[in-house]
Amino acid sequence: MNRLHVILYLIVCIATSVTAQSAKYIRLVDPFWGNGKTSTPESEGWARGWNWLKAQMGNTIPGALTPFGWVSVCGYTGNYPCGYGLLKCCSEGVPSLADKEMMSLGFTHFHHCGTGFAGRFYNYFLFAPGKDGAELEKFSKLTEEKASPGYYAATLADRDCSFEVTARPKAACHRYRFYSGKGRISVDVKHVGLRPKAGCGKRGIEKCQKCKIKRVASDRWCGTVRFHMLDFHFSICAKAEGLRSSEKDGIITFETDGREAETFIGFSLVDIKTAERRMDEAMQIGFDGSRREAEIAWENALSRIRASFSDETLARRFYTTLYFSLVKPIDTEIGFLDYFTLWDVYRTQLPMVLSLFPDITRRMMEDMMTVSEELGFYPISRNMTRDRLGRCNGQAVALSAYVLSDAFFRGVIKKEEYSRLKKIFIDQLTGTVYKTTSPSYTLDYAGANRAAQFVAEMCNDRDYAKELGREVETWRNVYNPETGYLVNTGKVFYYEGDYRTYSFRTHGKMADRITLAGGTDRFLAMLDDFFRVDYVPNHWDKNRDRVRRDGYFEGLNNQSDMDTPYTYIWCGRPDRTAAVIDLVRRCRFSDGPGGCPGNNDSGATSSWYVWSCLGLYPLTGTPYYLIGSPLVESAQVLFKHGVLNIKTERDSSSSIYPVGYEFNGRHFNEPWVLVEELEKGGNMTVRLSDRPSAAMAPIPTWLD
Repeated sequence: MNRLHVILYLIVCIATSVTAQSAKYIRLVDPFWGNGKTSTPESEGWARGWNWLKAQMGNTIPGALTPFGWVSVCGYTGNYPCGYGLLKCCSEGVPSLADKEMMSLGFTHFHHCGTGFAGRFYNYFLFAPGKDGAELEKFSKLTEEKASPGYYAATLADRDCSFEVTARPKAACHRYRFYSGKGRISVDVKHVGLRPKAGCGKRGIEKCQKCKIKRVASDRWCGTVRFHMLDFHFSICAKAEGLRSSEKDGIITFETDGREAETFIGFSLVDIKTAERRMDEAMQIGFDGSRREAEIAWENALSRIRASFSDETLARRFYTTLYFSLVKPIDTEIGFLDYFTLWDVYRTQLPMVLSLFPDITRRMMEDMMTVSEELGFYPISRNMTRDRLGRCNGQAVALSAYVLSDAFFRGVIKKEEYSRLKKIFIDQLTGTVYKTTSPSYTLDYAGANRAAQFVAEMCNDRDYAKELGREVETWRNVYNPETGYLVNTGKVFYYEGDYRTYSFRTHGKMADRITLAGGTDRFLAMLDDFFRVDYVPNHWDKNRDRVRRDGYFEGLNNQSDMDTPYTYIWCGRPDRTAAVIDLVRRCRFSDGPGGCPGNNDSGATSSWYVWSCLGLYPLTGTPYYLIGSPLVESAQVLFKHGVLNIKTERDSSSSIYPVGYEFNGRHFNEPWVLVEELEKGGNMTVRLSDRPSAAMAPIPTWLD
């Protein structure tokens, strides 16, 4: 270890000694949240009539990773969709079990987190440890699992060994104990995806397309493997007593005479030399040092929001969901990837990252702009492959306009860059095909034009703003003026929803949209029906919960309508918004493996919960936050330009209805505030009552 690494290691140790005493937030995180069947509390009130459209599973992993880090490490069961857990492939309803108990081959690297049937299931580089003589190609019982941010450990009971793993941003460290003495570690560098038992059919069959391995020394190997046309360069080293190694058919085997061993692996998408450097750094810092660095990174990330609650259960749920909001996208050498569900994360998760992590998001937005310039658009789903997805692939269109606009509103993209940003908007919006596809695509397009229009107006580009304003009016083309809903014929398509699901999303002309529906009273009645206000179960379904009820609010079982509770604000009814948010928090979120109401989709669902607890909602594509109903007692939010102090004043412990706001000494009744104003920091107080206030009825005009 050279002098520089000694100094760095001492700094880490000193910092860790402080963090170990004041690690206030990582101790609250449960990495096992959301990786099993949904088992949230029984629905009550209006929520009894809500829709459970999608699979009731969170699809998260408890593995070791760092905030936005490329490398993740987790126990491998081979099951849907992330290679961890007990569940089979499922797109709706209650998932079935692939196994009755946790069975594992070992652990793998690179994972999705919260996504569903993505068609690229990663789980590369399988490490299978066991005692000497164990059949490493057979599954073993996975027991004694433990996890905390940056760390995962388990026992392979049938192989008489245990392992623990930690992650670095672009490397991983592993430690083993063989209870019977001698041990072996099999490293399958060609491993990819899930096992057939996961039930993904032909789409789940993935193969390594290239494999070159080279012995460097008795304890070191390196090479290149190709998955989905992307080359992964790796360098691996083992440390153990009496170490021997060999390779056959892409499987490297390490044998040891001792009871303990360690392996280190570095990765690169550039070359083997870079992978070797990363492996060497991991070895020099060591397993314990790397784990400490990961814990410090997580403590720093989680402490961007310092919230207090009435009890620790709520605090644990908050910081667990915040943790799962900061996993994706991943920072790789070819840009930021794993926007598997950009159509979900652009609403809540990406605004959170843009607001809290300006340093990393500057590079993230630079990457998004560069790709947009190269392709003429930014794909709405971009993963760790060489795939080039189209403008309208999947669920939505023109989403980069929302994201780049949100970055502009938060100062991540500067006014001095407007000419570049305008060119990207022009390429993206003029090339977007939306008229012949889903009506929801038209709403995406209209909203993207409104987002760009906000930016143009803020940069005094009046001519372009007027041009964009004409395109915003395309929203009218997909509503039926006779019903007030989106069009509903056999020729139209709605992704993961129906015409009612998408009918209540906010867009660039809300006053005209309400007029089209027949006025405020009519629109409010339609909203109340959608959210099942005063719902009383009939004889058929009074004893049924968590069933599919098309046409009604999905309640965060899916993200298609997760902004619609805030549409009540345009009816002058923030009390209704508060009531829906309260029901979602209480009936759709809980703790443990079953705590997520549906696919977390790279942090989209969990970040919604975080925002709802703060009492804020970042209305994507606009320079505004909406104000909801806070669950926190108080919170400090560390924005780039200042610290926001949130305080909640309640008439009683059950108060949820807003009856007044105060920000930096200004008293107001409007449930919204400018992004720029709020993120400069200061003191905000939200007063909540047990009963709604008739005075809380102002209606926004800035989307008209």
